[in-house]
Amino acid sequence: MAAKRIGIDANSHKPEAEKALRDLLGLLSERGVEAFLSPDAAKILGRESSFASLQSMGCEIDLLLVLGGDGTILEAVRSIGQPVCPCPILGLNVGHLGFLTYATTQDLEGVIDEILEGHYQVTDRMALNVEVFVGEQQKRSYHVLNEVTIKSDNIARMVRLKTSVDDSLMSVYNADGLIVATPTGSTAYSMSATGPVVHPGAHSLVLSPICPHTLTNRSVVVAAESRVTVEPMMANPAYPIQAVVTIDGQISEVVPKGGRIEISRSKHSVPLVFPTDYSFFETLRIKLAWHGGHV
Repeated sequence: MAAKRIGIDANSHKPEAEKALRDLLGLLSERGVEAFLSPDAAKILGRESSFASLQSMGCEIDLLLVLGGDGTILEAVRSIGQPVCPCPILGLNVGHLGFLTYATTQDLEGVIDEILEGHYQVTDRMALNVEVFVGEQQKRSYHVLNEVTIKSDNIARMVRLKTSVDDSLMSVYNADGLIVATPTGSTAYSMSATGPVVHPGAHSLVLSPICPHTLTNRSVVVAAESRVTVEPMMANPAYPIQAVVTIDGQISEVVPKGGRIEISRSKHSVPLVFPTDYSFFETLRIKLAWHGGHV
């Protein structure tokens, strides 16, 4: 389907984003396409946005173009949250090709023409619903595309994490932390913690301990419909610590004393846009410099 009403978000911390944003607006204007700026994109140009948030923009557009990189897309997904009107998200990387982006901005005109002609594919990526509880009271919830990480607030101390899957105790980890990742997030922090690479179409959760004290602890892949419960425990009373939960490597909060983290599959997937000839394995070869690839 050809997109006729396009929203634009941009990373205000990337100096190259302003030029790419102006070029993009020029190309869309030449083609008679109505463009809508997110608050962040409008701020870059010194303008006012018609929308208070990306979430409110979603019901007005056919497609969201994100100028930045994988991190900017993750931030946009979190800002949109569990949307009333989910719209496809297309990432244009200001720099090198990422795992989540459609292309770089070097061929901006060609990309825009492909999109306006409807020559693209939308893939629904599994997301997580992450909730922080104290007792039965929910303190916070997040919509997560890549992963949730639970660590100690003291980087020199390990954390003790009682971890259950569907109310069945799996392990009490003594480790630097634990990563619970989606298939999309399997190529991010989880992979650095020796977790497996999972095809984004294989719905599952990956649990990867970070530098576990017990060397036999390894990553575990569980069903996508599983509910993972993580309860931080005191590792050593002589060195009191607090657990910190981090969402997609971008925002963190301390888990209240006696708190727990509930992680489950979100009811809302994330629709990402890719070229019609997109290959996950080609991206792996290029990004990871596997045989037959390049960087």
